[in-house]
Amino acid sequence: MAEGMTTQPARKPARIEDDPGLSITDFLSDGGFVHLCATLSDLLAAPVRLLDSQGREIVPTDDEAVTWRLVDPGPDPAELAAERAFTVPMRAHGRVIGWVHVGKGATTEGPQAADIEQAVALMVDVADQVCDRELELRARLRELSATQRLSALLASAQSEDEVLGIALDSAIELLGLWAGSLVLFDQDDQSPGLATEERDVEHRVSRNLSESWLANPLPLSIDREFDKRALAGEVVAVADLQRDPRVQLKDRTKKEGLACALHAGMIFNQKPLGVIRLYGRQIRQFTPAEERVLKTIAHQAAVAIGQARLLRMQREERRMQRQLKLASDVQRRMLPKRPPESERLDLAASWEPSLELSGDFFDFVELDRDTRPEGARRIGIVVGDVVGKGVAAALLMSHVRASLLAHASLDASPGTVLAAVNDDLCRDSLPNEFVTLWYAVVDPVSLELIYASAGHDPPVLLRPVVDGMPPDSTEVEGADARPMRSSGMLAGVLPGQVFDEERVPLLGGDTLVMFTDGMTDARNFDGERYTRKRLTQSVFRAVSADPDISASAMVKEVVWGVRRFSGLAAMPDDQTIVVLRVKP
Repeated sequence: MAEGMTTQPARKPARIEDDPGLSITDFLSDGGFVHLCATLSDLLAAPVRLLDSQGREIVPTDDEAVTWRLVDPGPDPAELAAERAFTVPMRAHGRVIGWVHVGKGATTEGPQAADIEQAVALMVDVADQVCDRELELRARLRELSATQRLSALLASAQSEDEVLGIALDSAIELLGLWAGSLVLFDQDDQSPGLATEERDVEHRVSRNLSESWLANPLPLSIDREFDKRALAGEVVAVADLQRDPRVQLKDRTKKEGLACALHAGMIFNQKPLGVIRLYGRQIRQFTPAEERVLKTIAHQAAVAIGQARLLRMQREERRMQRQLKLASDVQRRMLPKRPPESERLDLAASWEPSLELSGDFFDFVELDRDTRPEGARRIGIVVGDVVGKGVAAALLMSHVRASLLAHASLDASPGTVLAAVNDDLCRDSLPNEFVTLWYAVVDPVSLELIYASAGHDPPVLLRPVVDGMPPDSTEVEGADARPMRSSGMLAGVLPGQVFDEERVPLLGGDTLVMFTDGMTDARNFDGERYTRKRLTQSVFRAVSADPDISASAMVKEVVWGVRRFSGLAAMPDDQTIVVLRVKP
């Protein structure tokens, strides 16, 4: 039994809300059931009439193209009552869609009357089941069609607002309702529950609802029960807004012309996005199939919105990555391309950020440009480590580097330079923004090194063992590993600090290794630190294997030693190393 054929003029499909109701004519196709009633009439020798939901009689025809027709107007109710032996209502999903009217006759009033009535009732029951299944199939097909259509529309949507509009319009059209709105919750709202008033929602799209309705902060239901249940996965159906005890805005709904409501939550990845709220102008009992259609639309809309947001986040992330890449390139260009050249000094460095941007930096400052020829000029060497990582650390690093270069060009004294940088940093930064610095000036002629430190890890000066090793040196496999200690405080903590200077005469064959704590704090998969001792031993083994090893080869050897130790473990911090070798 499917869509019927009738001699009545075809009419446009009505919206459900405007349809007077289902009728048996909606399920007749080849007229088989109509002919069955006619045959039954002949067998019982009593009139058996099939009536539609409006009481019009349906009769068979001899036309193969149109096998049944409606008799309009229908039989007189008084005549039907006079001839009736019994009537069996036909139902689909509990709604009366027609009647099988059996008239009086010898068989229908005789001893077999009860059996005949039971047989007709069983026949009608079978027909009811077929109609129920037909309705369920239609609902499934309508739901599938709606899903496919909605998926196609949502896939072509260019913006989140377009997605929302398509979802709301599709729900109103498919369910034959009058008005609706689609509200989204604040994406930044991390509160576990809903507020008493609707101050956490945004009416992104609406249809046929007044501004006063949309602007009212009071929810439709008491304690926002409808929203809570919708976000718990239910479809909230309200057949009569005036009679439902959960509704608290009865006067406003009446003024707005709303009689029924249907709500469903939009949830993506277990996160509530919002609620679709639909309204009708007539009291209406919603079927499970209709509720399922709305739930499907809400799910499709939630997925589309969630994906749209993810795509927007991905686009934003790609944009940020491009910006970070540009910033990283700029930061890398700020570092010296090559160290200064000297007959007695060999310099090299390595700089590896743990993220796109680094808080580590190093630099070489060529001094005495006006007083000494190239190759004999003093060289300033700075290694620094800004607290933290990422963009903030990189910006602070740029500030510190610019300050140091500016002051170093005016005064070659390391202690004076660090004091000026510290005052600049205290003036321009926050209390939790500070930096460790190690700054030295080396003379390639006299081989004197003057340095000062602002809380930085002491570099290591490695030289062959000689008589009278200083008390603060440590023998490492036959070498004098001397830490270049200094008592300076972190830069950027307190203004007016004094940074003491230390003087060290360098000797041929000396190796000075300056580094940031990212080198010594590197860890393997067992959580062990690389440590200062391992770094020093790595330097010693390289010098022992090749006493004439270059500074650049030394840098590669030390960096490779750290990487061998760490393996594939993530780099927890930026790693910077500068090596100075004094040629024999």
